[in-house]
Amino acid sequence: MKGDAAFFCFLLITCGSSGFAQESVARPSTRHHAKHDLERADARLNEIYKHLRSRMYTEGQRDHLRSTERAWLKFRDASAEFEATFYSDDSQKTEARTISMLTMTERRIVELQYLFNTKGELIPLLPLRPNP
Repeated sequence: MKGDAAFFCFLLITCGSSGFAQESVARPSTRHHAKHDLERADARLNEIYKHLRSRMYTEGQRDHLRSTERAWLKFRDASAEFEATFYSDDSQKTEARTISMLTMTERRIVELQYLFNTKGELIPLLPLRPNP
């Protein structure tokens, strides 16, 4: 029984909501690549955002998407800053912040990709601009 409780605590620690903290400690190679991976994920997110924006029918939809993404970026950055506060060492804070931002960016990519079908077109939840 004690072994089960210890294992459960281990899972909670290593598989937290964003996986930021213990992942950086448990997987040293991850932290070395996290900054590069974040840059790559940010580039992919921007690519998806631009494609999604180009497929919107009205300027109002494009404006709403832009304001939503700006709000999401502020949320992502603020969340990463909060997660970094759990560390006293500056390098660990930087690692935690980066891994948190990477995790959230990867999740946002999935959310935005969900709006596309397999042909790269938006799922018709919104009025679409016809293809030329």
